[in-house]
Amino acid sequence: MLEINDVNLTFHAGTVQEVNALKHINLIIEKGSFTLLLGSNGSGKSTLLNILAGTLFPNSGTVILDGKELQTTQAYRRSPLIARVFQNPTLGTAPDLTLLDNFRIASLRTQPKGLKIGINAAFRRKVADHVSILNLGLENRLDQFMGSFSGGQRQALSLLMATFDSLDLLLLDEPTAALDPRSAELVLTLATLIIKEKNLTAIMVTHELQHCIKVGDRIIQLDQGEVIRDISAIQKSSLKLEEVFAWFA
Repeated sequence: MLEINDVNLTFHAGTVQEVNALKHINLIIEKGSFTLLLGSNGSGKSTLLNILAGTLFPNSGTVILDGKELQTTQAYRRSPLIARVFQNPTLGTAPDLTLLDNFRIASLRTQPKGLKIGINAAFRRKVADHVSILNLGLENRLDQFMGSFSGGQRQALSLLMATFDSLDLLLLDEPTAALDPRSAELVLTLATLIIKEKNLTAIMVTHELQHCIKVGDRIIQLDQGEVIRDISAIQKSSLKLEEVFAWFA
């Protein structure tokens, strides 16, 4: 379970550039929930995601994940608990390494860091089995450089790498925004499948309003740093796209 208690963040406090990015954010997100985070530009979506990831720290308030307080914990110390997939497919992979090498690096997220990075036959089989879920034949291209794959393939692989080992929270930062419709559908379907099968707690920032109808079990809308709408699974089940568009009218 993720608990966000009275989280506040102000940029450039006390200056003419002061921005109250987040104001008294209070949320409880149950384990296994796939929550969508909506809002116009500047609403605080990315700021909140960065606070959860540990790349920003709040001025006040607490962030508690499965009983662990994290609001002042550095991002690298959160890595065994939290994984993130970015909007840009190139940010989640190393283009000059092979697909297999990328997965080996990703697997170190939850392990002590040392000088030895080993790839044996068992690990190779594990990666092949893992990527075969895509039905793209990538299990036969493990030694191909990651930079040679398409953006959609790299984003799907980024998602698989992020969830390769155990984690408590998956952060999806507009993961389909830079993709063509077919690739976007692949990544979204894959995310839904993985979240359900692994019972992950997941938060996805999105500007695609149709996602509110297609995926997830909860919707949170931010505006000017505040939560202005919290739609439960029951409410979401009868939600129509026209209603979602009206939120931004």
